[in-house]
Amino acid sequence: MTACDKLLGASEGVKCTASFSVELQGALDIEIAVAPVEGGDVWQYTDNGDGTVTITGTTKYSQDTENRYCIVPAELDGKPVTGFGLGTDNVLYRSELYSITFSEGIERFAYQALYDLNGCRIGILPSTAAQIDEGFVRSMPAVTWGIHAASDAAQGFVDASRYSYEYINTWEQANIDAMNASASASGEASGGSGEPS
Repeated sequence: MTACDKLLGASEGVKCTASFSVELQGALDIEIAVAPVEGGDVWQYTDNGDGTVTITGTTKYSQDTENRYCIVPAELDGKPVTGFGLGTDNVLYRSELYSITFSEGIERFAYQALYDLNGCRIGILPSTAAQIDEGFVRSMPAVTWGIHAASDAAQGFVDASRYSYEYINTWEQANIDAMNASASASGEASGGSGEPS
């Protein structure tokens, strides 16, 4: 457990990312953005046989009407996540998510891994995206993707699928922006906490 996890009161198996900004002239203004990253109890996966894993499902976000923001983790049970979906089943489907952020380190995105997320408006792909199968996304008509100029696979994906996209400078800032947009869309004041609703 990192110092950040301890400071923010994360439980075992839950990791936190944080961003702090402080303005030091006059009044003290502190903004904190925190996103818990769930572990193996939320994400199902298969071992790739090389010390990495591929996410194959979720026990929390599919057919979900409560959560508006989702971050797909970079690590599960101490193993790096390099794939999202196997191309045979949907990983995330029929959810009310407003945004989904894929962590840095994930390289492969399989056919129909995302399905019927009609309310999703923001998707963040990592700079490590190396392979995005045709048909990776199905029934997500209004999403705008945040992509890195460094990822040819992400650029090819948005070009071929004709999705709207914006270039992002850092994954961290794109993640914070996605959390804040999700909170605003659900009518909640984020209060700077950035925690998923």
